[in-house]
Amino acid sequence: MATRFAVIASLIVLVAVGSETASASYGGWGSAQFWGVVCLGTDCGASAIGKTVVAKVGDVECGEDETVHPISDGEVFGGYAMDVLTDAEKPGCAQPGDTIQFFIEGVPASPTAVWEEGSHRHDIYTGPAFATFSGGLTCRGEPCIDFIIGPSTAPIVSAYVNGTLCASHAVSGWLITSSYRVNIPSVCGTEGAAVTFTIDGAPANESGIWTTGKTTLHLSTDGLTWGDVNCSGAVNPVDALGILRSDAGLPVVARDLCPALGTTLLFDHRLQVWGNVDCLEGIDPVDALKTLMFDVGLPPSPEPACPAFGSVHSR
Repeated sequence: MATRFAVIASLIVLVAVGSETASASYGGWGSAQFWGVVCLGTDCGASAIGKTVVAKVGDVECGEDETVHPISDGEVFGGYAMDVLTDAEKPGCAQPGDTIQFFIEGVPASPTAVWEEGSHRHDIYTGPAFATFSGGLTCRGEPCIDFIIGPSTAPIVSAYVNGTLCASHAVSGWLITSSYRVNIPSVCGTEGAAVTFTIDGAPANESGIWTTGKTTLHLSTDGLTWGDVNCSGAVNPVDALGILRSDAGLPVVARDLCPALGTTLLFDHRLQVWGNVDCLEGIDPVDALKTLMFDVGLPPSPEPACPAFGSVHSR
């Protein structure tokens, strides 16, 4: 936390000093500061730290910085902050409306920027375009936060385009807020494509649209309920039918992104097989029978280390 505040304070000081020194001398124009996150491809983490960022107008270098280490919600990003000089200070540099091309370690970065007076958040990346989704996480009405057990059990957010897994991110660090960030490359999505999400394997209630750049989207989930194998929100005879169909090798109808029967997943900090509701010898008609018993109010006693019917996955 102290590091985070120190970095933010440094960026504020940099912008303030740049503004004071430049506004009176740039040919009548004020100063322009650009700052933001640096990404190498879709990797905006440790690999982007310590890289040199250069800003050019045409072939003239008008700004340079080395990425530092800002910290946000437990995530470490490579970030830059620089003044982009004007033509009055360095011949050939920017005038209002000029295009600024950024480079990361000499490689052209996207997107370009337009020189305008003021301070501008401008994240840059190399490689193909990608869509970034970020925001808060809510699990069953509460923040999906786990700072007691540690990073190994932090929420895992996965993003899908047309049912294909395109990005997955385990929220790391000791969190004070519950948030996520996933980068979806263009090879796994196109402008306008629908993006769906899971949180710890449970379908999220929200979806997004693949758009180049940043999208803020809060995600929430009701979690996974043991025995609700089709993720309908309740354990009922339809789940028993799904188990029988699975046992017979037939397709099972379920909510989009519901775990497929037979999937091994983490449920209450133990690996379990989705659909094997009694945690015994695989998915079979006995699981269907016990599901029907629970539905009529005769819940079977759970086996040792097996979740109880109707229990909801908790962090």
